[in-house]
Amino acid sequence: MKIYKFVLYILSTLFIFKTTYCQENQETKNTRLTLNDSCSLIIEISKFDSSLNKIEKCEILNWIGVCLINDKLVFGTDFEIPYTTLNKMEIHCSDRFIELEVSCMFNPNGVSLVPNREQFEIIKAEGGFILIGNFSDGAGTYSAKWKIVANKSVRIFLGEN
Repeated sequence: MKIYKFVLYILSTLFIFKTTYCQENQETKNTRLTLNDSCSLIIEISKFDSSLNKIEKCEILNWIGVCLINDKLVFGTDFEIPYTTLNKMEIHCSDRFIELEVSCMFNPNGVSLVPNREQFEIIKAEGGFILIGNFSDGAGTYSAKWKIVANKSVRIFLGEN
């Protein structure tokens, strides 16, 4: 009888662990996308939690919508509460990780936590390269461009297509 209780205890512990682990994974997703032979993109997207953010609504063309989140402009929401937020992006080239600016970027792939390779383009440029990302929540779209030179990056564009 003691072995039976022990086995039940182990199985229930594993079930609780698996359930908790799966729920946590559904909240945040890390994805690696191959851009070319030497570079890949690491992207972290999570579900947006409005209780953890300061949301400000404004009058926009005779209706009220979300215009600022944490006192910053908002891209990708069509003035609604976001579904997801882009937490982090890094480009990995030749054993170097280069962080990319992602502030103000929401719903990069609609409600999905997994981006698509087709959303990104990498172009050789003087001294380095340009990374272009196209994002959409299904209704509206926006783009971001980053210039990457000598293992440093700067976002040079964030706006509507």
